[in-house]
Amino acid sequence: MEDMQTGKEKILVVDDLYAHRTLIVQYLEDAGYQVNSCVTPEDVGDQILECKVVVMDVHYGRERPLAGLDYIVEEIQNGRINPDRTNIIFKSIWGRDRPELAERLQRVGKFEWLDAREGLELTELREILKRSEAS
Repeated sequence: MEDMQTGKEKILVVDDLYAHRTLIVQYLEDAGYQVNSCVTPEDVGDQILECKVVVMDVHYGRERPLAGLDYIVEEIQNGRINPDRTNIIFKSIWGRDRPELAERLQRVGKFEWLDAREGLELTELREILKRSEAS
C-alpha cells in the first residue's frame, strides 16, 4: 500500500539487531517512507498486510536461526502475503550461499537480498526500492 500523503510505499522492517533496524528505519523515514518496525517475526501481526515492502532479517539467534525466512514462508503459505504484490527483502549477515537456505528461498519465489556480511549498505537498499517502485 502507498501512503496517501507522500505517495511512497509503506515499509515494514523486522530485525532483532537494534543497530541495523534503527539505521534502516531512519534511512527510510528520511527518504519519505512511512515505516513500521518490530524486533521479531512474532511482533509483526497484521502490520504485514498494510505494507508493500517487507525488510525481514533472516536470522534470529542460535535457537531460531532462520525464523525470519520461515515466517515469510508461512505467511505465503497461509495466503497473507503474495510475493507478486509484496516486495520481500531479506537481510542477512550470513550470506545466501548456505545450503539450509536454498529450499526455503525456493518456496518464497520472488524476493530481493540485502547482504550485510560486510556491513549494512544502504545504497543497495535504495537500489532495491527504486526497482520496486519502477515495477
